[in-house]
Amino acid sequence: YAGQRADGSTTNRLQRVLSQSQISTVAAGFDHTLLLKNDGTLWGIGDNQQGQLGLNDTTSRTTPVLIDSGVAGAAVSYRHSLYRKNDGTLWSMGWNSNGQLGTGTTDNELTPVQVSTHVTAVAAGFSHSLFIKTDETLWAMGNNNNGQLGTDSLPLLFNPTQITTDVRDVSTGDYHSLILKKDGSLWATGYNAFGQLGDGTTTQTLTPVQIATGVQNIA
Repeated sequence: YAGQRADGSTTNRLQRVLSQSQISTVAAGFDHTLLLKNDGTLWGIGDNQQGQLGLNDTTSRTTPVLIDSGVAGAAVSYRHSLYRKNDGTLWSMGWNSNGQLGTGTTDNELTPVQVSTHVTAVAAGFSHSLFIKTDETLWAMGNNNNGQLGTDSLPLLFNPTQITTDVRDVSTGDYHSLILKKDGSLWATGYNAFGQLGDGTTTQTLTPVQIATGVQNIA
């Protein structure tokens, strides 16, 4: 309905429709999409009510619009977006009511704002964000009401805060997070009403708990 499929329309489709080519990575949010092309350019389409496309307006798009170049990766969720550039800088834009953009405020951002450096990976939950730096430290910002940041402290973090070390990968759901460490151990934190943390309970946890070993990939 917002054009997030990138085919120039707002019509729902029941079958696959070719919309773009030369794409290396796709990041899909609630109703917006970011496309990373082979040449390192980042493009946005779909809903833009909170500025999540980073185009300095709140107008939705049904065809991709260029956001930036020299981009290495991107992550999106409900209505905020993050991306990292080839130089390791991390940028964020869009909805920010819980501080998930890491800018130190709760103001929405209509254009990309740099929030960190030396970043190698990023993940976006409903209203929280996590990223890994080159020294393998894990950092978090945003909503922590369900313990999804793993800090066992404040309900909200408006600035990036270090959570743990020796991290290889990170993945987020709406209100929970998964952390893969260098040694292959898998850790989980946050909302757990459906057992999504995999710890044998339905009780949320405020700090990461180890749930597996010998893990290679997470989602």
